[in-house]
Amino acid sequence: MSKKMDWEYQLERERYEQQIMTNPGDAGAHFDLAYLLRTYFKEFELSKQHYEIGLAKDPAQAAHAYNNLAVLMETHFKNYEAAKSYYELAIKNAPDDSAAYYNLANLYVRHLDDLDQAVAYFEKAIDAAPYDAATHYFYAQLLTRKAGNHEQAKLHYQLAIDIDGTDADHYNDLGILLQQRLSDPEGAREMYEKAIELEPEDADYRFNLAFLLEDELNDYAAAKEQLYYITELRPDTAPVYYYLGMLHDFRLKEFSTAIFYFEKAIEIDPTYVKAYKSLGLLYEVELNDYAKARACFEKAVEVDPFFKLGHYHLANLLSDHLGEYELAKQHYKLAIDIDPAFGFAYNNLSILLDEHFKDYKGAREYLEMAIKNNPNDDSAYNNLGVLLTERFNDTEGARECYEKAIAINPNYAMAYFNYANLERLVYWDYPKARQLYEQAIAINPNYAIANANLSLLLTTQFKEYVQARQLLEHNVALNPNDYTTHHNLANILDDHFDEPQTANEHFLKALELSPKNGQLHFDYGIFLEYSMKDIAGAKEQYLACTELAPDYARAYNNLGLLQTHHFADPKGAREYFETAIRLEPGSPYAHYNLANLLTDEFALHDFALEHFEMALDLMPQNAGICNDFAVLLTQHFGNTERAKELYQQAIAADPEHSCARENLAELLNIEAAQQAQAQNKRKLYNRIIMLVTLLAACIGWMKLRK
Repeated sequence: MSKKMDWEYQLERERYEQQIMTNPGDAGAHFDLAYLLRTYFKEFELSKQHYEIGLAKDPAQAAHAYNNLAVLMETHFKNYEAAKSYYELAIKNAPDDSAAYYNLANLYVRHLDDLDQAVAYFEKAIDAAPYDAATHYFYAQLLTRKAGNHEQAKLHYQLAIDIDGTDADHYNDLGILLQQRLSDPEGAREMYEKAIELEPEDADYRFNLAFLLEDELNDYAAAKEQLYYITELRPDTAPVYYYLGMLHDFRLKEFSTAIFYFEKAIEIDPTYVKAYKSLGLLYEVELNDYAKARACFEKAVEVDPFFKLGHYHLANLLSDHLGEYELAKQHYKLAIDIDPAFGFAYNNLSILLDEHFKDYKGAREYLEMAIKNNPNDDSAYNNLGVLLTERFNDTEGARECYEKAIAINPNYAMAYFNYANLERLVYWDYPKARQLYEQAIAINPNYAIANANLSLLLTTQFKEYVQARQLLEHNVALNPNDYTTHHNLANILDDHFDEPQTANEHFLKALELSPKNGQLHFDYGIFLEYSMKDIAGAKEQYLACTELAPDYARAYNNLGLLQTHHFADPKGAREYFETAIRLEPGSPYAHYNLANLLTDEFALHDFALEHFEMALDLMPQNAGICNDFAVLLTQHFGNTERAKELYQQAIAADPEHSCARENLAELLNIEAAQQAQAQNKRKLYNRIIMLVTLLAACIGWMKLRK
């Protein structure tokens, strides 16, 4: 049917007006004129007057007129209560007329915010007109909004399509439901493609399909094809170029192409701040071009000073890469001023205050503000838990925070991980820590640091070396270039599986990935010395450690042992031990090793005594220190009583320490022999006294005889 011309509408109006002049009681003419005035001439007040006159003249036509008057009150006068009353009058006058039920249902959805009432009226509309596609369609839209009704919404979309399969919106909206609510991406794809088949020039349908292909089906080529098609439909639309930039940036990793599309979006719309933001992130994260990133973020907030993400990402850049902490703080605060519920800004500002301003109180206050503004901010609870542990020693408060974070988001792997660390390191509740690590890993099997920490726990506390090894091997598969995983795996293979060659391969890979890691060189030196018996190689690694970490006392201590036991260099050994003590005066082993060297090689027993005393103070339950100190006291100071106490202390610390047992037995035997010898001397002395006394008596008797 061809569209009417303006003059035809004018003639129609004049005809209705003439009818009314001829017969003022003609309600039908009033209703027809009212409809024309509302829909074409936009003379809403006059339209309302004619509806009211017609209703007064002929209530028999009330249902139709009440419905139309209600539409007028709703759409043009925004008088929703009046519209509701008129719809209800229409229903009262014609209980089987689906139009009023349908319109009243939509009024409850759009303006009265009563979804339950809307459901009731949609169901009545469907009862009155079960084959009306629009009613099923809008009812499905309503059900999509109500939690738990998504399957029912799907049913009504399908009914709308079965009744009228020519409306592309029906397919498109069903696709959205299948994608977003029912986790059926293939079904969603079919619906979007059907909508596009019906309306190939509709860019919105193609946008929806492109996002589905990119985000859930990982079909980036097909997504790109859809976006390219939209550029032909809407060549001057900035968002399509923006999303092409996002696709090439995040998915295809074609950064130069992504830059082209972001810049194209900005060229079309210089106020399109999202394009500045994403271009800035590309320069920052992918290309490490912080100057260009800064320029993009600054341009975004210049164009729109209330663009919170611009301030937020600029603050991140200033804090993470440019060291401009004061300016970063200002931009975080601006982001929060713009959106007081912006949790990420609170969290990152808290981290900034903690790490760079040492303002622990302020850091805590911002996290608490984040929680106050959004009690469901799981990240804020998690970060507050970390802060309470590390800065306030409030471990019980931290526990509560982690539990709240997990209650809000049961799939928050990091909260389980941090909670596990707390239980392992502070409360020593190893079974609970294990359970929490396992929950974090169940959520994210590729959570490498959780795998590593659980592996350490299984090794040290549960002696479950096979599972510990499997976790580390999984981490190697996840990231073959993580030196810490190779390092940890090498240690467990060496300590618990007697696989020195495989351990050696992982040590070498770790060193290849991190050649300037002093601790790694030190551990490899221990492995070479004790497992591979490669003394020269061990020395080389210890020396490398001292070059990379000149203050690492343990490396000097181990070099001292090598010089003592393998290179016959007591002078060099002494220098290494003394360096270790200078760097770490509280190292019991360095004092212990130097004490043995001083007495064995230099006969400096007094100095040795001092270092044994220091070693013993630092580690009184070390059997080796107790035993060797006792030997010194016995052999060079004759202090057998204290020596005996030290031997007994050594045996109490390590009942299997054979040297201490043998030395104590020998000391006790010597004491017994000495006691026996002394007793024999006393007996001999007593006999001599008796003989002398007897002889004296004999001499005296002989004198008397004379």
